[in-house]
Amino acid sequence: MSKDIYTIQKHKHHIIPKHMGGTNDPSNIKELTIEEHAEAHKKLFFIYGRWEDELAYNALNRTISGEEARIQRVKNSNLGKKHSEATKQKMREARLKNNPGAFSKGHTKSYDWTGKNHSPETIEKMSEARKKNNPGGFKPGNMYGRKHTEETKKKIKEARARQVMKPLSEEHKRKIGKANTGRKHTEETKKKLKEARARQVITDETRRKMSESTKLYYKTKRKEIDYGNNNNRRLHQL
Repeated sequence: MSKDIYTIQKHKHHIIPKHMGGTNDPSNIKELTIEEHAEAHKKLFFIYGRWEDELAYNALNRTISGEEARIQRVKNSNLGKKHSEATKQKMREARLKNNPGAFSKGHTKSYDWTGKNHSPETIEKMSEARKKNNPGGFKPGNMYGRKHTEETKKKIKEARARQVMKPLSEEHKRKIGKANTGRKHTEETKKKLKEARARQVITDETRRKMSESTKLYYKTKRKEIDYGNNNNRRLHQL
């Protein structure tokens, strides 16, 4: 867009914005250039602090594209709103239709990524998308520092109970163990773990597995110690 068009082309500006109750009455509409229109919304934003005016200023000033403005408008408009059960059902049906193998509420089938990796090209695209969405690095999300309500916790628990979890592979277990090496639980976490264990009911089958696992651990440990002692003896004999 050239400077001439930016200063000559006329826009219809609502003196009292529609998001503040303004109407399309001719007395509420004023013709402004694009530049003047942007400045008008900038002033409104500084006075009232409404996101609609900030978005209008950025779009008119070409700080963001029209598509980015549309996405941001939809996102901000829906912020804090809750979907009705009918809308949620339609969204689930749409997701299931577009991706029949994807996990959805009431469906236990999920796409199996076992043994599959993203291509270097896909990884690069994902990295660029994350950098674009978070130019300053990590930014805490909307849940940062907040806690779920008891009702939400219950829903999450019920949703997890419906999922069919696949047993972890030995490689996956090894990675989890490596990631947690050297880390220590806080006193609060220790207390919660202790309380959770106290509520657990251990079956005879679980006790038997735990016993076998412990025996195997000490048996392996004993072999390592014996092996080390034998090597030391050989070194002394040389």
